[in-house]
Amino acid sequence: MSDKPQLTRNYVEHPMIDATRWDAYNHRADDIVISTSYKAGTTWMQTIVANLLYQDGVFPAPVSVMAPWLDMALPPLAEVAAGLEAQSDRRFIKTHLPLDGIPYFETAKYIYVGRDGRDVFMSLWNHHTNYSDDIKEYNHQTAKQHGRRYPSDYDDLHALYADWIGKSWYHWGPMATLTGRTFIMFNHGGIIVTLAISTSSISLIYWRIPSRRLKA
Repeated sequence: MSDKPQLTRNYVEHPMIDATRWDAYNHRADDIVISTSYKAGTTWMQTIVANLLYQDGVFPAPVSVMAPWLDMALPPLAEVAAGLEAQSDRRFIKTHLPLDGIPYFETAKYIYVGRDGRDVFMSLWNHHTNYSDDIKEYNHQTAKQHGRRYPSDYDDLHALYADWIGKSWYHWGPMATLTGRTFIMFNHGGIIVTLAISTSSISLIYWRIPSRRLKA
């Protein structure tokens, strides 16, 4: 059996996450995949990587467009895939899937950010209680198609916590055990304390990320 990470699960039952959308992904060498659990610093890490790739701060598009959340089920897949294909600079992509739910490429780079589960939950509570009515309805209908419920109107954060901690869609163990030539891991709290060191780790120590905009 290969010791390389393998795609072994097809995560399609989450109302907002569809792993099959990765079928539209055409890999390029040195693509960067930012793979984190939700509410663990994903957008923050996207912004750090964007500033490393475009060090004059002039982005060709918003970070969320340059680094799309590929497995998010809401935006039309054809548009997301076309946007990725149109990029001529080094690409970076966001996912909320663990490593056993996405394709693995030895020539890609993977960034994983871990965060204290208590902090993840409190951030999730804030996020969950601010869903728009349209998003709530979409989540309900999509979950229903898979024979599942997606309750969103929690009056008590303890009720949400009980569901969150006891009913999980996927497991983050495979990603959390891997480091090496294609993987780098960060702790959310550590980034806060040592942002400059964390950035240097990504850019210089680990991958020596080149920037087409960086002047010699």
